[in-house]
Amino acid sequence: MLKRLTSFLFDTEPDPVADTDKRQHKRHSVLLQATLYPIDAYCDAVVHDLSMGGLMGEAEITLAVGQVVHLTLEKTTLTGAVRWTRGQRFGLALIGPNEIWSTLSELEHGYCEGHQPRDRRLRLETPVRLRTGRLPRPVTIRNLSQRGMLLEAAGTLEPGQHVLVHISKRALIAGTVQWCNGAGRLGIWSDEPIGILSIMYSEG
Repeated sequence: MLKRLTSFLFDTEPDPVADTDKRQHKRHSVLLQATLYPIDAYCDAVVHDLSMGGLMGEAEITLAVGQVVHLTLEKTTLTGAVRWTRGQRFGLALIGPNEIWSTLSELEHGYCEGHQPRDRRLRLETPVRLRTGRLPRPVTIRNLSQRGMLLEAAGTLEPGQHVLVHISKRALIAGTVQWCNGAGRLGIWSDEPIGILSIMYSEG
């Protein structure tokens, strides 16, 4: 781990696909497996209730059962798979850790005979931003900087395409495709600064 971290901190090897003299942020060579979510559509939605394992919301968009969507709630991006739809309402089964409920383990046992226990639900009427797109794909992160990354992925995306990058159990990183060389390499610009050291420690 120490050798890997030392190499990461002092790596100065230039990237053959870019001019390092024009970079605003220092790049660090890495080899991380991640998941890339291409985003094609945004819409406003409302979350009516939320539990550790899922939520119920409403949006003016057609969703399909099994579809993976992302929504931003209190500066936290939640990812879920659509479990059901009923008109404009939908239910999501959340994927990955739910930071909002990280310390909650209470169950609701129901108030009538025959009710099954379920995770405690928080009643909300909270506006959120919903993001939908194509099927996710595995990617390899080859280098990182404070505001960008170089990815290797099957298939291509167009410059300007919005994406989400999920590294292991960490929060999603939202960004935009800056360039694509046609050979599976993508340059991504992050919407927010990337915590590089925290990623390296958590992946070591």
